[in-house]
Amino acid sequence: MQSLSEYSQSHRQVWNDNYIVDNYRRIIRVTLADLWHHPLLMTCNERYYFPHEALIEVMCVENWETDYANYTENHIPSYGKRNIETTIQNSKYAIAFESVYQETYQREDGYQNNAVVELTYSKNIVDRIGKNLAKTNQKSLTMHEVEQELTSLFPERLTELYSFFVVKKKISMSFLQSSRV
Repeated sequence: MQSLSEYSQSHRQVWNDNYIVDNYRRIIRVTLADLWHHPLLMTCNERYYFPHEALIEVMCVENWETDYANYTENHIPSYGKRNIETTIQNSKYAIAFESVYQETYQREDGYQNNAVVELTYSKNIVDRIGKNLAKTNQKSLTMHEVEQELTSLFPERLTELYSFFVVKKKISMSFLQSSRV
């Protein structure tokens, strides 16, 4: 096994005087900071708000919708073949989830079946689910119940969003810092 000095001699581009070169230090730090915000490591409440906060963050990125739709279809080809409305109808909270879908469907001039719509729909659920449940006289749902149902309906939604931010667009997940305790 090599000693640290032998290793640093053989890997000059990374090490300088037994310190990691700043460029590599930044990569390691960003990677660890972003990994901290991976959906698998988030609490239920953080996953609930993640699509909402991510949409706010990505709004300033030009052509993000096209990029995101293409990115997800390249990773998961079934994204383009999935019918979002049918998926929602299979939900155990179908009445409330469908009411949000129909309300926003009319406002958006229809929906396409792609990952962007899943993301937008997730944001709309967070924004409107309480109001729509009150209209249908159903009992209120907890954040945990809503997040669990969205994840069961659209299982790849959060991990693909995370990958799009960190891998494709190289956007730091630091905007989620305030949601972490």
